[in-house]
Amino acid sequence: MNVSRSIPRDSRISAASAIVDQVYHWLDRVPYWLLALPLRVAVAWVFWSSAMTHLANWEATLDLFETEYQLPFLASGPAAYMAVSIEVTTPSFSSWGC
Repeated sequence: MNVSRSIPRDSRISAASAIVDQVYHWLDRVPYWLLALPLRVAVAWVFWSSAMTHLANWEATLDLFETEYQLPFLASGPAAYMAVSIEVTTPSFSSWGC
């Protein structure tokens, strides 16, 4: 027996619309900060992982800044320190929404 044929099409659409409307109103009651927090933490995790990778082998980081990045206006040593300091501090700022 085909159940979908026994229920009228209009009532299936209105039932689906009612469910979508209930979900929308439920999500509308959730505070914005609660929805944004997992996304902020995900972005912060990327920066934190990069910082920990750079700090794990500082000599390789300095070599990377000397050979691969080749910044035209900044020496490789200060650039590496600046990049790692930004990668360490950015996760806390982005997680809190600053």
